[in-house]
Amino acid sequence: MEGGIPLQRALETAGRATGSVWIMDQVRVAADQVAHGTRLADDLTGIPVLSEDLPGWARAGEASGELGSLMRHAARGHQRAWDRGLRRALALLEPLLIVAVGVLILIVALAILLPMLRLNRGLLG
Repeated sequence: MEGGIPLQRALETAGRATGSVWIMDQVRVAADQVAHGTRLADDLTGIPVLSEDLPGWARAGEASGELGSLMRHAARGHQRAWDRGLRRALALLEPLLIVAVGVLILIVALAILLPMLRLNRGLLG
């Protein structure tokens, strides 16, 4: 939007950039409504994934005339939140994978050792 792209086209481009067909369709509907004169903040409220805090940023941007810069600021905030959540998930996944590999190694070791121990008992007994 800061580059001079009309709001409707910017919304459609942003919807395609998500990689989600569902979000792209929701944003396309919002873009059509914006083209017919509704406020961006009101249309973003109808998209469940974006309705948490993005409409507030859009409302402030529309009121101040700085919609592009506030949307960029909101995007940075969402990106930081995504990165933080991803780091947390990976921090939990690493120990779980280590435990899973350990259990797998234990099962393989038992599968090899138990028959050998039974055979040894049978020969000695």
